[in-house]
Amino acid sequence: MKFLRCSYSIFAVIALLFLACAGKAPIAEREPVRDIRLPSIEIPSHDWHPYSFIKLDISHFPDSVSFLVPLGANSLDIRSATLIDDVEGWAEECEFSFEEYGVPLGSNIVIVEDISASMGDYVAFTDKLVWAFVSTLVGHGGEVALVRFGEYAETTVDWVLPDSFLNLTPEELPYPLDRGSDFAGALDQALKLTARRQSSRNAIVLFSDGDFVGEDLPVSLIERARWNNVSVNVFIYAEDLRGALAHLAEETGGIYMVQPETGFSAQLVSAIIAKSYRVRYYPKHTEEDGALHRVSLNFPGGGRYRGEFRAPGTISRDRIDIVAHNNPFVMPDELLRTTIVPFDSIGNAELLPSTARFLDDYISLFEKLPDTLRFSVRISGYACNLGPAGINIRLSRRRAEAVRDYLSPRIGGNFDMQIAWHGELYPLNSNSTDADRRANRRAEIKVELLDK
Repeated sequence: MKFLRCSYSIFAVIALLFLACAGKAPIAEREPVRDIRLPSIEIPSHDWHPYSFIKLDISHFPDSVSFLVPLGANSLDIRSATLIDDVEGWAEECEFSFEEYGVPLGSNIVIVEDISASMGDYVAFTDKLVWAFVSTLVGHGGEVALVRFGEYAETTVDWVLPDSFLNLTPEELPYPLDRGSDFAGALDQALKLTARRQSSRNAIVLFSDGDFVGEDLPVSLIERARWNNVSVNVFIYAEDLRGALAHLAEETGGIYMVQPETGFSAQLVSAIIAKSYRVRYYPKHTEEDGALHRVSLNFPGGGRYRGEFRAPGTISRDRIDIVAHNNPFVMPDELLRTTIVPFDSIGNAELLPSTARFLDDYISLFEKLPDTLRFSVRISGYACNLGPAGINIRLSRRRAEAVRDYLSPRIGGNFDMQIAWHGELYPLNSNSTDADRRANRRAEIKVELLDK
């Protein structure tokens, strides 16, 4: 019997060795890093104004109109706000209702990133977006962690401070195999991470290509999130399908956000998560006559958020003449275009003398603008793809700050100046040549009339 047992053991070892040599080992090794070569899909170029509504929905007009107001760190209380609907010069105050979302500054955040094959090029895009988003958390006191999921889920970054996170490189961290979508496993790992930080406020932020329709998450996972007061905030790139992820966000008090037409940016995601309101208002001008509605949500102390839409129907010739008469100001053509400020050198965020002269000529255009109107000046910084993602995020921020610091004391006081930084996101060119990369090292300036 002892001989037989030994023989069986020897045969078993030989069989396993044969399978391994034949490439048929029963347990496949994990793939720690994979080269992302997935189908190309169109990614929107982001253009969000910090004081504008997003996701404005008029499908229920004339009964109601809804939109999302991302407040971010602004300490404004919507309970004291008034909503004005200006229909081509006829302004009326309207009633509104709202739902509030938000995670306090300094909270610990677990980022959950979908890297499954269906994400396509959004895997690489989301990597850059995540690093840019973490840059907005620096200095607020919370920690961040990262969980990626595909065929299985894996915690790729345990709790660290945002500054330390930015020193990591997305491509050097493990990627699970992309065959499959183990979101339940990812949520389980994210909740285990938050359980180790129970003395602080925690939240989960998910980036995925679309909702899971016809599938249900384990009830136990949702109950764990609710029991531990962990909100799950969902940002998806595909259409609004209202599946398991929408249910998860609703049950845990998180936000469910489908990518707007202008795309996601770090500043937009950060503002939505920090504090946002989903507002529904009830118009008094209910005619379906093609009229232009300019809506403003006005807070005590001067905060104002805006949006506009055109009512269903066809506008009459008489009304077109009235609109033209009520809007006599025309923005100079040079300010209507996006102005690009070049930063030719790698790693440079200082304005060269030639760039300063270029900005001086640009500043002279502001002398044509009337002092009676207010304008918004948005400055966005960018980098090429040379160097680590975290360094490029910081570099793009410094470029935006350099342009802002030069313009601000020189263009007067009736301008609302905002900056944003995007790192390697939204390149002008493909980054495949030195000339392309040089063009991508830039800042952009956009001017918009606020009081119309």
